Amino acid sequence: MNEGRRTRHYLGDNERDAKQALKILEGAEAVASRARKRPTSHRPGGVVTLDVLSDTYLDWVARHRKQRTLDYQVNVLKQFVSWAGRSTDATEILPLHLDEWISENEGRWSGTTASHYLSVVQSMYVRGIKLGLITHNPVQYVDKPANDTVKFAMTRKQEARCAEALDSEDGYFKEAFLAMLQTGARPQEMRAVEGRHVEHIGDANRSSWLWHWKAGESPKGRHARTIWTRADTEMLTRERARTLGHLFRMKAGKPWTANALRLRFMRFREKVKIPHLVANTPRHTYCTRLQQAKVDPSHIQVLMGWQSLDMLPTYGHLNQFRADVAAEFKRIDW
Repeated sequence: MNEGRRTRHYLGDNERDAKQALKILEGAEAVASRARKRPTSHRPGGVVTLDVLSDTYLDWVARHRKQRTLDYQVNVLKQFVSWAGRSTDATEILPLHLDEWISENEGRWSGTTASHYLSVVQSMYVRGIKLGLITHNPVQYVDKPANDTVKFAMTRKQEARCAEALDSEDGYFKEAFLAMLQTGARPQEMRAVEGRHVEHIGDANRSSWLWHWKAGESPKGRHARTIWTRADTEMLTRERARTLGHLFRMKAGKPWTANALRLRFMRFREKVKIPHLVANTPRHTYCTRLQQAKVDPSHIQVLMGWQSLDMLPTYGHLNQFRADVAAEFKRIDW
């Protein structure tokens, strides 16, 4: 209706005031125009490059995830973007290209590592859609290498073999190994626990020493986490309750790092001749022992720090212990 009509503006009583008012109006229009347009730095030539997509995604990770997650994903995406080309159109990357990337690093990466790296790239694309940078995910369907980490629980004989071998190891690794086996703690929880996380409940007749993280402070997830200690680990926790800093340290006095623990388990695995023994094996063994002891599943959930019982089949390896299952089968009143 108003097409073709011009709008008149009062710009002042004289030419000087008019020029000044016009300059202000033109500046305001320029600002409004820039606001309506998508920043060109995000879409050079109308294309979202891998460089822009990865930077935007990592900015989001920095705001919403923990520092160690950010560091890990920066390392992964730096390798991927460097390989594929920083100025490459992100939407032109295909599953075929990811297969080539993995194949070129076949000798350097395990199947587990390659699978995790692909997950990071896929997460970048999913977040790109949610942030409105791209409209589709070209790498949604990617065949990932098989996870080569075999999850299992140690048998009683294997556990005894480890106990014997630990006596000849330095006390630092022995403490760390037993802490995870006796409490079901995740490796990152064992590495992170400090004196300030120790709590004592009960009285002289019946008491417990706990490791407790408040919601938002746990090394794993955003929920509160309580770990109940026992045996040697309970004694160690009681002795170090007033410790400033980490309860478990390496020989040099520094807190355990993920890589240092991984390397120690590699050497220990060769020593005890138990294939696939890794830092998570003690936790799997702990969970299976709880099942063998017929602990209520809801209590297992609390002790393991799960949000649901969906994880029980992953950590409980009763199928390894057929004699126990057979004994239970015979006790059933059919």
